[in-house]
Amino acid sequence: MQRVGGDLDLSAILTLVDEHLAQARAALGRRGSEVAALEGRQLLQRVDELLASGAGDPVADIDTRRAMVVLRNELGSYLLAGSTLVEEGASAGAVIGLLQRGAETVDAMLDEITAGR
Repeated sequence: MQRVGGDLDLSAILTLVDEHLAQARAALGRRGSEVAALEGRQLLQRVDELLASGAGDPVADIDTRRAMVVLRNELGSYLLAGSTLVEEGASAGAVIGLLQRGAETVDAMLDEITAGR
């Protein structure tokens, strides 16, 4: 087993990423709530941290590391856009909609990656 981020192996990281994406999607499903936007964004930021720990694992196979970088880049673009919307005073609904698309996109990409394993 490959260990990263303390005691987590890559399989555990991917499982946690999947679980956090599902939790973020559920939180973001409470449309219009600023609390939902904040909770969803925090969960997605945790996904980003998990992906970073896996991508930085020097003993992980190159394909897994590359996949984690791709997922992290995709998610990061949505997180950055969401932060920009918040800074510009956009409605919670707009932020939630954007973050939902990001969570759905990354979740679909993760499904494609893990289906081949």
